[in-house]
Amino acid sequence: VYFPVSSGLLSLYSRWRHIAETCRVGDAIDKKQISEKMEQRFGFKEIPSAVLEKIFQRMSRGKLAPLNCHKQNEFILTKNLDQVLNDFEAYERNAQSDTKDVVQELVHWFQVTKPNLKVSFSSVADWLAEFFEMRGVDVLFDTDELLSNTVSNTDTINYQISQFILDARNSNNLLFNKISNIVQGSMIAAAMFVNIAEPSQYIAARRLTELSIYLDTTLLLYALGYKLPEQKRAADSLLDLLRENGASLYVLPQHYAEIIDILKTYRDRDAYSRKLNHTLEHLDAENVTTIEVDQEIIRLPALFDKLGISIAEKSTHFGTRNDSSELRSKYCDYEGLRKYILQKIPMYSRSSQMLENDLDAISYIIDMRNGMRFNSIESSISLFVTKNDTLVREANRFLRYDSYKFQISPIISDTDLTAILWVKYAMKNHEIPRIQLIETARAAASPSASVMRSLPQPPPRRQRERHPSALPRAPPFSPRNLFYMEQFA
Repeated sequence: VYFPVSSGLLSLYSRWRHIAETCRVGDAIDKKQISEKMEQRFGFKEIPSAVLEKIFQRMSRGKLAPLNCHKQNEFILTKNLDQVLNDFEAYERNAQSDTKDVVQELVHWFQVTKPNLKVSFSSVADWLAEFFEMRGVDVLFDTDELLSNTVSNTDTINYQISQFILDARNSNNLLFNKISNIVQGSMIAAAMFVNIAEPSQYIAARRLTELSIYLDTTLLLYALGYKLPEQKRAADSLLDLLRENGASLYVLPQHYAEIIDILKTYRDRDAYSRKLNHTLEHLDAENVTTIEVDQEIIRLPALFDKLGISIAEKSTHFGTRNDSSELRSKYCDYEGLRKYILQKIPMYSRSSQMLENDLDAISYIIDMRNGMRFNSIESSISLFVTKNDTLVREANRFLRYDSYKFQISPIISDTDLTAILWVKYAMKNHEIPRIQLIETARAAASPSASVMRSLPQPPPRRQRERHPSALPRAPPFSPRNLFYMEQFA
């Protein structure tokens, strides 16, 4: 969403595959079954519902979309995917066959050239995947780059792999073409399964320890368990990811007061009235009394403490309605944002206090960042996380945060943040062989001729002989290699 990873996190064809295997046209998508299939296939354990919903939302867009969003978070299959499944399996078989042939030849190469080196099919497959992962596309077609891996100080494994590729390039076109397919799959896999906008080593090591997260009222109601059980689970998935990676969690004073007001309104409600801003389904199910609601209000600080959420101190930043916009924010056009949001989201016209609370939170985060913009989640200093997708979209438009620039905006939806954190920190399963991910990437991308044309192809043999460095060396994450991956993403 906010950094160059594929839109749906997993390949288009592989996610269609799991839907095709689990339901028929007209059926509602069973998220649990899809999650189980993804675990069996890729080892991705406990995929958050927010991640699946993000994938399904993208698959329900456009005239030819295979899914239709029937109601909130329920998706119906509208297109027969049998042919998609058959095509994917055919592409996958071809990818697996090429990989098997190349790895077997490389195993034989090691057995002849280094008989004392203990090799197996799986170990050689891992070595080959790592070789291309670390060196990028150019190493395949740049003679000088390959030769640089055959000098005396090169380690034995990479030396022999380079010699193997050089030999195939010069004497076995069929084998070299299969190696080329694996390399293209490796680069596409990097776009699909890896965050290619890697932060610096220092930032990656500290993870989210310098990030402050401020949660909105609705998300806090979910986390407190006042809403539906599945909503509680979704909130817990996000909070677990944040806590595990060192983020500091906060509730702003105005949102804390809003929760108390919601509980008091619920306590004093007319049993026959439907005019409630927030329904509290769990409290309804438990038939709580007015006394128990009062006790819940008293226990709120302890409940937040148990969740690892601190109540932020009241800041002079949060003024009164009579304060000028200059006092509200140093770096944000507060009054302009207020007018824009009122125009775009009429719901806020019915609750000026709710509008003020959310705008104060946005401007507060912008001021905490000193008006700076960030490209990595780890460096973002602070974020306001909300369930209100419309507010996120419109606020980012006003603030000129474009998703294609991969900037982390001051306000982000809980779904987007869950997806980002899961991809960065939770989805990578090192028990899944990298060569298997490459095969899946190749199978998913094979139907798209435009994707394959965007990747570099070997120059004609005669041209290679005259200009051995026709493709100048580029590291795995050079602008050119990133361009190929971003084109696919």
